[in-house]
Amino acid sequence: MEDFLWKILCSCGVFLVVWLLAPAARSLWHAWRFRCFYAKQGIPGPPFRLIVGNIPEIHKLFNSVPKFETSFHAATKFRVIPDLATFQQTYGRISVHELGSTTRILVADTELVKQVLMSRSSSYIKADLSRQILRAVVGRGVVVTDGDFWRQQRKILNPAFKLAYLKGLMRHMSGAGEDLARKWSSRETTRIDAHREMAALTLDVITRASFGATIGGTNTGYAAFECLDRLLSTGLLYLNSYKRLIPGYSFLPTRENLHLRRSEQYVNTLLRDIIRNRWAEKTRNPDENGKPVYDLLDMMLEAVENKSPTMTMDQLLDECKTIFFAGHSTTALTLTWSLIMLSVHQEWQQRARDEIFAAHKRCGGRDLSAEDLSSLEVVGWIIHEVLRLFPPVSTVTRQCHQAHEIGEFSILPGTLVLCPLALLLQSKEDWGDDVSEFNPERFINKKTKDISEFVAFGAGPRMCLGMNFALIEARLLLSLLLAKFSFTLAEDYVHAPGSPVSMKPVYGAPLLVKKL
Repeated sequence: MEDFLWKILCSCGVFLVVWLLAPAARSLWHAWRFRCFYAKQGIPGPPFRLIVGNIPEIHKLFNSVPKFETSFHAATKFRVIPDLATFQQTYGRISVHELGSTTRILVADTELVKQVLMSRSSSYIKADLSRQILRAVVGRGVVVTDGDFWRQQRKILNPAFKLAYLKGLMRHMSGAGEDLARKWSSRETTRIDAHREMAALTLDVITRASFGATIGGTNTGYAAFECLDRLLSTGLLYLNSYKRLIPGYSFLPTRENLHLRRSEQYVNTLLRDIIRNRWAEKTRNPDENGKPVYDLLDMMLEAVENKSPTMTMDQLLDECKTIFFAGHSTTALTLTWSLIMLSVHQEWQQRARDEIFAAHKRCGGRDLSAEDLSSLEVVGWIIHEVLRLFPPVSTVTRQCHQAHEIGEFSILPGTLVLCPLALLLQSKEDWGDDVSEFNPERFINKKTKDISEFVAFGAGPRMCLGMNFALIEARLLLSLLLAKFSFTLAEDYVHAPGSPVSMKPVYGAPLLVKKL
């Protein structure tokens, strides 16, 4: 009897071990098979390693990022994506490596990236790892979903980002900018942290424009921004660390995980209050003529009232988080780096200011319209150059779900394809030998401008919904601030443009603001 029980226990133990190890063995086999498949096509890469893949090399490259830069012309790509920048430098425009047992193809070629994001987009879905990281920030928002659900969500949100509708939101942008200008005008010279101020400003804009509400001032807005940024940056660090090899690590009650849950709860509470107040009021925001107008929250609440299958109250909260985070982070970083670079390059600050003053003179002192803003060429060049040097999104990741070809290369289902936007924006082949220098005049060429927008905001079916919103907001707010103030670097400014988790200045952006 004891022998029989012992045999049963041994059999169960063997079954359990096989059950646990079989998926791991299958993953390792797929990783080896994929590496052989791509090697036969002549795609190079670092040496193949079982289980950990190339995490050791990647980890070493991330740790080698300097704490600060001694030159304003340092290439940000080696700070933000040091692994991909090094792989491109070593292996060329296309290479293969593994993150654990996940095979990743790095495509550092503009034409091939266009195929991935545009002509071959139907062969790709959002990568599981990217989805996992973003879900911690925005739940099941439109940037995470795929298929019919994504198409229905996009259909609900699309009208709010049409250019005609966005023109009506400019009053919210101006209102938030004027409030900030009044605060700075209380003294002749004011010391600011530009990143903190711009994050709070763009949060104020997005909540006024999309939710018809304010968020309680600079401290509350920046706290919410920090919570969302912490959720995203922690996820990115997890992606390239050994922690991802530990099953269920994100559910463990570590100090880091508990802090992240508190951050998520803070943002959820803030947005729930905004939604609850609007739901209770059942009123529409008036325009300058007193007529009620719909904002984005109105459209989503209407979808909830009509019992849309894809817009429940929980989904509405996730979409609000998506807008709250994605709707301001790009512009906040763009404005931050614009003010920093204009503080360094005073001649460009003055050229932009002269152009703005001339536009106001032509308009007879009235507020600049969308058409007036689009005519500000120098301001536009500066914004595009900042987007090129300091791209808010460094890499777009797609997961292949059906076999196909890009260029002369065949791609297997299950492969992650990395489109390194920061590398494309800082390629000498596309941008010339002065690629690391701040030179807005390179955007006199419209083709160059189009490439910049394509890389900064994506292309194809999943092109960023908020591109027009972000560009109008950046032009308007930068023009408003330059018309009222001059900017210089504070003596204790330390140039550290981005890190492996974010493009924000590592040590803040201390600037001196002087009233004109």
